[in-house]
Amino acid sequence: MAGINIPNTGNARIFNNMVRLSVDASGASITTSAQITGILKASTGAVSIFANTVYIGGTGVASNAVNTFAFRRTASPLLGNDTIMNNIFYNARSNTSGTGKHYATALNAGTVLAEDFNDLL
Repeated sequence: MAGINIPNTGNARIFNNMVRLSVDASGASITTSAQITGILKASTGAVSIFANTVYIGGTGVASNAVNTFAFRRTASPLLGNDTIMNNIFYNARSNTSGTGKHYATALNAGTVLAEDFNDLL
């Protein structure tokens, strides 16, 4: 499950969004084990991601070995840089059991990347 999915479609700009996953409309935790990503960047195009807030919630999760990410980059741009600035990436998910990890960000590589002024929780 991804809140915003940036597939391999070229360059993109993702600005001023709010993503909240793993809690229902009343704020109760969704405890089902699932791979959850707030913003997934899988494009080989250069992407700018500015001023977004991503919250991944949920406590008491039976996670098995499933990881979650507030922001995840699985592909680097072929030309140019990815620019990720002024975002809040907050992953508050926690397990009851299992070995799943919960990350604010995960990057396939630290190259071709301009990143600054992000809050990672």
